[in-house]
Amino acid sequence: MPRVSNAKEKILEAGKELFWLHNYGSVSVDDICKKAEVNKGSFYHFFSSKADLCVECMENHWQSRLAANDAIFSVTKNPRKRIEDYCADLLQCQTELYEKYGYILGCPVTLTATELGHEEEKIRLKSLEVFNGYSKYFESVIKDLSGEIELKGINTEALSKQIFSYITGLLYYAKISKDLSFLRDNLENGIKSLIGIKKQIT
Repeated sequence: MPRVSNAKEKILEAGKELFWLHNYGSVSVDDICKKAEVNKGSFYHFFSSKADLCVECMENHWQSRLAANDAIFSVTKNPRKRIEDYCADLLQCQTELYEKYGYILGCPVTLTATELGHEEEKIRLKSLEVFNGYSKYFESVIKDLSGEIELKGINTEALSKQIFSYITGLLYYAKISKDLSFLRDNLENGIKSLIGIKKQIT
């Protein structure tokens, strides 16, 4: 049987790493091909442009996180526990990346979308899709806290987007300051504060 080529997977992995480590604008198709150890012909066989690769990298990253996110935000768990597990998972991920690369990487999807603004509409739309996906998880948490907090008059959809915006902002600051402790100290308490969960006395 002929060997099945894994060129596309290698290009995707190279793209994800390079876009995350550097930035979209500074990474060329040549850089990606060199990292993936494929020729340009292979690249353009699978992707019509760097933007198309970036969109697929975002989707690939999102899909790779779905199983873990579904487990973290399982409705069978107490909503407070969902928040705590999400924060622990995010901190672990960023810590492992810091130990591997030597600096904080933040969120690969929002970083690229913010860098490009409206220059690449397909990238902006994919980033928004992922952003809204995470927001939906937090909206379910907020709704399931209805027995503990006052939700009357609260737009749960808007609040969930505020929460994810807050998380994104923390990641940006941690990346800029090169300080994981800032993320660790403010992530969970900040999310709970936005929702209106009072700190438990231990």
